Amino acid sequence: MKLKNIALFIDSKITELHRNRSNFCLKHKMTKQSFNSLINNLIYENKGAKFSTIEEILNKLGYELVIQKIKK
Repeated sequence: MKLKNIALFIDSKITELHRNRSNFCLKHKMTKQSFNSLINNLIYENKGAKFSTIEEILNKLGYELVIQKIKK
C-alpha cells in the first residue's frame, strides 16, 4: 500500500470521527499547522513520514498497521 493511500485513509477517518483536522488536533494536543503539513505532504507532494508518526496517528484513531504476507 502506498503512503499516499494511508494518508487519504487517515484524512477520511478524521473527517468521519472528528469532523475536521482542527478538532482532531485539539483533542489530541497536536499543532494543526504541523499536522496539516504532514498530511498534505503525504497526499500532494509524495513525501515520506516516519513510521512512528503514522502509527501514532492511526492509534489515536483506533487503528493499527499490520504486516501480512500476500495470499496468492
